[in-house]
Amino acid sequence: MHTFKTALTRYWPTVPALVLGLCFSEHIDASADDRQQPQQSPWFMRTGPLWVAYQSSADINLMGSQLSGASARARNNVTFMFDFGYEVTDNFSVLMMGGIPPRTVVQGAGSVEALGNFGAVRYGPLFLTGIYYFPGWQDIRPYLGVGMAHAFIFKNYDGAVSDLDVKGNSGPVVQMGVEYAWNQRWTLFADYKHLWLELDAHGELGPAPVKAKITLDPDLLSMGIKFHF
Repeated sequence: MHTFKTALTRYWPTVPALVLGLCFSEHIDASADDRQQPQQSPWFMRTGPLWVAYQSSADINLMGSQLSGASARARNNVTFMFDFGYEVTDNFSVLMMGGIPPRTVVQGAGSVEALGNFGAVRYGPLFLTGIYYFPGWQDIRPYLGVGMAHAFIFKNYDGAVSDLDVKGNSGPVVQMGVEYAWNQRWTLFADYKHLWLELDAHGELGPAPVKAKITLDPDLLSMGIKFHF
């Protein structure tokens, strides 16, 4: 027993130094492993087809008086989208989405359905959203986001309404989706957005001036690939 106590007293001061040495060695090994692995860029792009389904309606005024029972509906679109994004943290990213501007036809509904196509508009929405990634399961990560979007009007097309002029506007958007990491650089995604959007339009219906407030409120569904630069 005396020999054990003597040995413990003699070598005990070296134990902290030995522990620190082991920790420092592991830290160096971990740092070396990190240097060997390429760092993933926080910048990324997503692209794929986009389906746009409008929850549309309209309030229509002819010569200053509202047309009873008159409305309008927008024809659904299919186009191509692309996101540019930046990963602020592992759980939060900022996205800017655009795409190929679709040509949307607006048709009469209700008491003015017989007029057919009021006209069409080619527009390009630009979305800016922030999304939060929830804890994932294996390589699958769901997310939820909010933001704003603006519809830029590029061209108006006359129909039953001549001299058609549609004004761009902005609205809030909610976003949700899921990503599946194929590997460190490539990811598959499916995304849903809902945009609250109203547009003002005016023109001539025959000889009479006509104005409309068109509610589009589109649901947007996209899927495709995501890759880091």
